[in-house]
Amino acid sequence: MTKRNIRPCVSLLLVFFLLLLLSGCSGGGGGGSSPSNPAPVVTPSPNPTASPSGKAAIEGHVYVSEAKKAPLPLTEAIVRVEGLDQTATTDADGYFRIEGVSPGGHYVHIVKSGYALIEKRCSAVSNQTVSLDTQPGGPPTTQPSLVPAIAYFEPEPPDEGGPIKVYGVNFGNNPQVKFNNLPVDPQDYWSRQDNEIICLIPAGASSGNISVIAGASTALKTIAVTPGKELVISSHYVSATDSDIPVTIRLSKSLNDLNGFAFILKFNPAKITVNNSYGKNGVEKAPSLAGGLMVTQSRSSASQDTAFLDVGLTLKGETLSGSRDLAVIHFRPGSSLRPGTLCKIEIDTSRKQPQACLKTGSSASFRNLTWTAGHLVVRR
Repeated sequence: MTKRNIRPCVSLLLVFFLLLLLSGCSGGGGGGSSPSNPAPVVTPSPNPTASPSGKAAIEGHVYVSEAKKAPLPLTEAIVRVEGLDQTATTDADGYFRIEGVSPGGHYVHIVKSGYALIEKRCSAVSNQTVSLDTQPGGPPTTQPSLVPAIAYFEPEPPDEGGPIKVYGVNFGNNPQVKFNNLPVDPQDYWSRQDNEIICLIPAGASSGNISVIAGASTALKTIAVTPGKELVISSHYVSATDSDIPVTIRLSKSLNDLNGFAFILKFNPAKITVNNSYGKNGVEKAPSLAGGLMVTQSRSSASQDTAFLDVGLTLKGETLSGSRDLAVIHFRPGSSLRPGTLCKIEIDTSRKQPQACLKTGSSASFRNLTWTAGHLVVRR
């Protein structure tokens, strides 16, 4: 074939392919879109910058379904990822998004007064967004309800005599909490809201059931309570603007011929710091105790996020009967302390077991003590 004959053929082929392309975009062909055959919705690939590096995001839409009615978006519902100190509220379309989620399996709890509790489980992947709309069972959907329900609580397990935060829905304005029928003392409620209760677990509470009584209805959930210990760090309900938070170290049992104590506290200085305006490194010996006080403060070499406070009390062969304060440690909130945060102050047993020195005459013995952690819960 000559060059003169090739050029018309090429031109005809180009015109033919152009016509095919135009027919595909007109909406009448099998590959186009029409009211009866809409174009598929393409979900964009996860955006690595959608959440902090290494973290994931969870999003979705929440709906309410009533009898003989089409599901409607549920607005102003509170969405909480269990164990994450962060919430989201659904918008006019029922949409929510929570970022900064650690990779792995998570329970998502969705609550709104007057509606049943929603619980969904999902698996988050680093630098990706997971949609609850595509999880088994479809988008999160609830129904109108006034029945109280407990979603979860923290810390888990809680300590006898320590604080507990109970999350759920339809608790009402004045809910009552019991641990195996042992009620919380009215003065030990720090906060009571329709979807959150903060209180102290009463002495004598044991594992079994926690119940929230709202009017004539009761919500139940199984709970494991750690029995009370000999050395107790007090817990407090604080404000993020407090300039001083005095945390008491208390001995909850009697000891004879006591010559001293030694223990190391650990805490997160990004959230709370020692208030050095009091005593030595923020520590004061209880006024009723005779003897001296030795305190040192150091930072962990393994993690700059954890600080340690080495406390030693030298006494004079005292006999401590019953519960007795040993020392007061003064803290102040850090700049990153957000409302709702629960900070833990505990004894670092990996570096030193908390010990009591008992001395009779010239002989001395050391006894390891059990202990209960303290918590600072920040008011919302």
